[in-house]
Amino acid sequence: MKKLMKVIAPLLLVLVVNSAYTMIAADFNGTWKLDAGTDLSSVSRSNEMPAAISLIMTDSTVSFERIFNSMPDPSKQVLKLNGAELVSAKGGSETKRTLTLSADKMLLTVKSKTHTVPEEGEPFDYSRTETYELEKDGKSLTLTRVLLMPDRTETAKAVYNKKPMN
Repeated sequence: MKKLMKVIAPLLLVLVVNSAYTMIAADFNGTWKLDAGTDLSSVSRSNEMPAAISLIMTDSTVSFERIFNSMPDPSKQVLKLNGAELVSAKGGSETKRTLTLSADKMLLTVKSKTHTVPEEGEPFDYSRTETYELEKDGKSLTLTRVLLMPDRTETAKAVYNKKPMN
């Protein structure tokens, strides 16, 4: 029986530690700055990447604040982790957004669909999927944005580094 316990005890310890690790949500919280080595020369203005991202994650929501060089004010949204849709309207556009968190808690996915009625021309729809992937070390974040327009698809990818707390 002692020999059996010597074999089983280490296995149980590994299982308990692994289970505890996977139950802890990844730490998306903080301010993320665009990595200086990220090449965005081929990214169009319609799929521009933020210069900085601030994320605040609670048990039920994630607050996004994104600073774009082309916009005077930050883009802000609070999305629910239960997948509830957030609807917003601005000008001639209506956007519906949802948020999901992967089972391993290392990937946030924001899906948005926008219906636009321009002052001139025909109304059209487009969608964007943004994935925020946290690296295992928790110090860098990769944002991938896929924009589906009626006439094209654009993909942009950028790496962000977590700004240290002061």
